[in-house]
Amino acid sequence: MACGVGFIGLFVVYGGLLYLGATGAARTDPSQDRTVLLTDLVRLAGGNWLVSALSLAVIIACITTAAGLTSVVANFLHETIKIPHRLGVVIVCVVGVFQALGGVERIVAIAGPIFLSIYPISILIVILGLLGSLVPNDGVWKGSALLVAIVSLYEAAALVADMMGTQMPAALQSVYHLIPLEEQGFGWIVPAIVGAILGGLLWPGRSALLSRRVADRLRGRRAGRQTSSVEAT
Repeated sequence: MACGVGFIGLFVVYGGLLYLGATGAARTDPSQDRTVLLTDLVRLAGGNWLVSALSLAVIIACITTAAGLTSVVANFLHETIKIPHRLGVVIVCVVGVFQALGGVERIVAIAGPIFLSIYPISILIVILGLLGSLVPNDGVWKGSALLVAIVSLYEAAALVADMMGTQMPAALQSVYHLIPLEEQGFGWIVPAIVGAILGGLLWPGRSALLSRRVADRLRGRRAGRQTSSVEAT
């Protein structure tokens, strides 16, 4: 039930943002600050009351995300370099404040290459984990992850190069533009499929119980983090 409610809420919010971006681009100046642009689009669509509703939704979404990330990073610091949990929370919050002072544009500039590197392979791992026993062997994981990682790192490097006023080598750009769906931002999908097929053929070794092992490890880590949080508090 909770997952269903969360899915519907996120679908409404982000679906609405996609609709506003697609229909309101001609009515606003796309070169202005992202927050100002979003506020103008929402005000054009529904007036000040819709801006207030958006503000409430953003506050709720940001609080939950910030709390989750703060807890995860604090637990990571506690487990790896033995920093006390409360001190780790303070460090994360202070760093977050200084990042926020730079504005949304700077945060996007910093986070963009990181997200391009991590998100595709994270989505791939989730999909393979959901498929479970349908994955024939570990080679599917290895091959798909390898090609997705290569594409993701290229996209992150290209974004960094663009921010620095340079470009990637022309040969690499030509190869990248041959990948289907790259113009839509999904250039990793076809390499993931090709890598899964090739990996499954080249590494046909063990039966694919890897997804179950990963799930067991994740459950074990979550239980350990919950125990650490209880002990720290």
